Amino acid sequence: CAHVAWESGAIKDLTGISVALEGTLHSASGADMSPAGKQDIDVGSDTEDSTVTRKLILTGWEGPNPISCEGQATVNVISPGLVLEKYVSTGARDDCGMGDWATSIEVVNGTAVNYCMVVTNTGDVPLENVWIDDSVVGISEPLGLGGDGLLTPDESITFPVPGDYVWSEDTTNTAVARGMEPNMDREFRSQASATVVVLRADVK
Repeated sequence: CAHVAWESGAIKDLTGISVALEGTLHSASGADMSPAGKQDIDVGSDTEDSTVTRKLILTGWEGPNPISCEGQATVNVISPGLVLEKYVSTGARDDCGMGDWATSIEVVNGTAVNYCMVVTNTGDVPLENVWIDDSVVGISEPLGLGGDGLLTPDESITFPVPGDYVWSEDTTNTAVARGMEPNMDREFRSQASATVVVLRADVK
């Protein structure tokens, strides 16, 4: 959209107004304007997949004299991203995702397991109101994100799931991480699963 204002001190009307978006096929004509007149001209829409600056070029006539001017606008294309990793182990809760932590383990029936998760902002903008939900282990709570309440790009938060769990049968549970991108007010989600295979003695 081009906001066009014709000078209040102009002698003649501005006529034959045309606005073109440089680098595209988009262009539009505007109504003739008296001095001090204003109007908005819808030039068209486009889809951008990366940050870009586009130039608008206006042409017209003041009587026999050609008039031209230009202005530009920048579209900052953002790429929010959120990734959740989930691990299970029979060992300590430290160093989530390393050592004995795995996405799938086998245990003897009656063995307690514990879980941990890692949430990472893989995008290029901060996320807010980041939560983890896991109905199988019964959690739904926000991550502790510090004073600003934001999960910044490339930042990771480790979440040790409280408690030990003993499963009597094979169990796969899926957790969901969700966070809001404040500029677009859109929610982004990621899910991850961990599996416990319960081994039983075959007694005959």
